[in-house]
Amino acid sequence: MKEKQELLLTSGQKLKMFVRMVIPDTIFYFTGFITINLFYKLSTGYEVEFLYPFSLALFFYMVWMGIKAYRFYRFYSRVPSMVVNAGFQNILFSNEKAYLARAFQVLHGKYRSELTARDIKEEEKRRFLSTWIHTMKTPVTVNDLVLERMMTEKITMEEGLKDIQAENKRLYKNLDMVLGLERLEEFSKDYMPEAFDLTEFMKEVINENKRQFIYGNVFPRLSAPEGRTMILSDRKWNRHMVEQILSNAVKYSYPGKEIEGSTQEETQGEIQKGTRKNIEEEMGQKITDEIAEESSNRAKNVYITITSEKQKVILTIKDEGIGIPSYDMKRIFEPFFTGENGRKQKNASGIGLYFCKEISEMLGCMLQVDSEENKGTTVTITYLQAGTIMDTEKRALTF
Repeated sequence: MKEKQELLLTSGQKLKMFVRMVIPDTIFYFTGFITINLFYKLSTGYEVEFLYPFSLALFFYMVWMGIKAYRFYRFYSRVPSMVVNAGFQNILFSNEKAYLARAFQVLHGKYRSELTARDIKEEEKRRFLSTWIHTMKTPVTVNDLVLERMMTEKITMEEGLKDIQAENKRLYKNLDMVLGLERLEEFSKDYMPEAFDLTEFMKEVINENKRQFIYGNVFPRLSAPEGRTMILSDRKWNRHMVEQILSNAVKYSYPGKEIEGSTQEETQGEIQKGTRKNIEEEMGQKITDEIAEESSNRAKNVYITITSEKQKVILTIKDEGIGIPSYDMKRIFEPFFTGENGRKQKNASGIGLYFCKEISEMLGCMLQVDSEENKGTTVTITYLQAGTIMDTEKRALTF
């Protein structure tokens, strides 16, 4: 209502505007009348009756000015109402100011839409920061408890440092995601596309996140064609997206099923050669045979498959986890939506898949999620093959 009051005009203001508007028409009208009479008198030599034609001209002028004044006052009296009620545009469009009214209404609608979008975005940002502040408080609290237990000698120094290191890594990932979401608003300033080998890239990502696989008792199984699978993308943003998907695959896996396609002896050997070696390298400690045997009975797989078809490279990440209920599938990319599975996870924020979807749209690749409850989830990312772009550029230069 404040905007409406600001647009209201007093009678004096309307009168001044109307007079300024009709002065040119009035001068032109009466100048034309006098010129015609003078020309007739000079060309014929007869005396011309002035009073009667002038009275007639003045009458038509007053009728014309009356109609014009009515339309003027009617229009400017209803302009303030357009701010709060778009229905008045139908009245305004019936006069000569229709185009101005329509332009005003379009501009007004665009302005309100932008404000609404900004308000929604600010509200989402506020909710996001509030959620992540609570999420990041957890590692700090855990570290305080660990330090307290170390000081009272309830746990050894080695065990305490191990727990603190794990919580610090979790805190680092949370902060990294916050910064990533903030940078998404200025994506173009931080976008550096390059051609790189997706197979080698996935090997690097798996190796950097091996601790997560070890602690989650999940084995990554990479399958890729021979040779290089070149894609064109931003390496850093693509890493954010893939790491989040792998993190979800590990987080939502659960124990109670042996690795499919492997015997107990093969699994035991993989853990002893792979998992044990990785833990020893990362943490500088030995893993016992009891832990290795227990892990072999509970281990799950994450199948990472790379294929090439029709000038595209397809990355598929399939887990053996709990899956997503069908009634949650339509909302998995909504911010802050955790679904049924997320409510069972203390650390679920509802941001991960939303973050991945935003990145995929920025990078120009297609992200698809298929899931079946109690059977697992499959995430498919389709990239444009880098060789396709290079060949096209070469052909263009040739011609």
